[in-house]
Amino acid sequence: MNQKNIGSLDKLLSEITPEEQEKTDAKMKLAAKITDAMEAKGWNNKKLMEAMGKKNPSEITRWLSGTHNFTMETLIDLGRVLQTKFINLEEKEQNVRHFNLSVIAYASRPIPIASVNEPQQAYTYFNHIIYS
Repeated sequence: MNQKNIGSLDKLLSEITPEEQEKTDAKMKLAAKITDAMEAKGWNNKKLMEAMGKKNPSEITRWLSGTHNFTMETLIDLGRVLQTKFINLEEKEQNVRHFNLSVIAYASRPIPIASVNEPQQAYTYFNHIIYS
């Protein structure tokens, strides 16, 4: 690739917004996941085309290019024939646990009762949330 082409490519890449890049990345990952599912079943493009009831081999090639914008219906059909989930609409419940922990520091020497009421000297209070 010559320097002029590299400069043009750099210019094009710099004009891509983060949103566009995110969409492109998702399409590429989806195409890779479809390819992986096909390989797991030992299928080639023709076998997928037949299983999907398609007549045009170029449609499958387009799907696997990483640039195709799939419909929900197609992703559901692909999931059914490849036995893979391409869409996850199940809500995952997030468990939230609150812990209140008091730690009392014991000194090697007796602490006067008056200082026990002063948090910075006698104990520390923690409030910690854990998501699982």
